[in-house]
Amino acid sequence: MPLAEAKLLEAAFSEFSKASNSIISHYSILENQIKDLRKELEEKNRALKQASEYLYTILDSLPVGVAVVDGTSVLFVNKDAEDLVSEGIIAKLNQARTKNGEVKTGRGHFRWKKERLYDGLSEKEVIVIEDVTELERMKERNERDERLLAMGEMAARISHEIKNPLGGIRGAALGTLLVAPLPERGAA
Repeated sequence: MPLAEAKLLEAAFSEFSKASNSIISHYSILENQIKDLRKELEEKNRALKQASEYLYTILDSLPVGVAVVDGTSVLFVNKDAEDLVSEGIIAKLNQARTKNGEVKTGRGHFRWKKERLYDGLSEKEVIVIEDVTELERMKERNERDERLLAMGEMAARISHEIKNPLGGIRGAALGTLLVAPLPERGAA
């Protein structure tokens, strides 16, 4: 092989070697960046999982039922709304065209409200359901107590109205007895 070709080949191998070393160096840098990004992603996923668990804890601690629906299916329910899903109540409210209302079931009396959520991709709705069974019972007891109170007042008025004439009759009867001569003891 002529000398010029050998030097050219040697220069090409030298450039190839430099390029290979540069690629290996950059590959090593990329590997370290990927390792750092993976670590950061794992930390973000852990933080996201903690935030998600915290949110679910808050939703389960609410004294109302919460459901997220998309018009065709139930996507999420908290602890208080779980039983209402099995009874089909959430599905009925999902199909309802109104934004709020009341529903009675074998379990009780519920008040509900529906609001739209916008997540940028699809439209979903959140349904909040409050158990007002005890409140309704208290209302019924209060109404019954008011009716009984009115009946008691009416009975007292009727009693007073009856008592007034009876008092007059009693007075007249006593007056007649006092005015009339008493029969003698031995006469009987």
